[in-house]
Amino acid sequence: MKKQKQQAAPEFTTDADGQLLVYVALANTDQRATLYAEDYQRLMNAGFSPFWSHTTDGQGSAYPMLNAYTERGRNRLVTIARLLVEADAGKRVRYVDGNPLNLRTENLRLEAAPVRRSALDWYPNALTLRIAGIEPEKRDKPKRRRNDSLRTNIAQQIPTRSASQMCRH
Repeated sequence: MKKQKQQAAPEFTTDADGQLLVYVALANTDQRATLYAEDYQRLMNAGFSPFWSHTTDGQGSAYPMLNAYTERGRNRLVTIARLLVEADAGKRVRYVDGNPLNLRTENLRLEAAPVRRSALDWYPNALTLRIAGIEPEKRDKPKRRRNDSLRTNIAQQIPTRSASQMCRH
């Protein structure tokens, strides 16, 4: 089993303008996200996890993200920036300075985009879903593992012989 590195506690400091900032460590990297302490506290008060990760989108960009739940109880990664600006469906968050680790509100801008979920659609955990009167969705049948379907496909491709064909030499 792979040993996980313990995530460092957030560091609070003050910037040159006297604003209270927090630097949040991101899992599996030495990077830290920077945001205003009041925004961080708002996320913590809402029940979101303080354990954030630095996750790539598969197209070369990486963003600070955390686990959150949909109204159906499915656990997904959501960008911290979407939660901070409470982005509606159909809106994308852009970073003014191009740095996704800078989560200060003046660095976050919304623009139109084909995004399906609003930031308000995310719940911090399954308990919050239940408190809101939403029961997480139950699956009718278990997921098939990829290896099972691979075996089935291979088995279908192998020609079968009858018992009489096998006995003949």
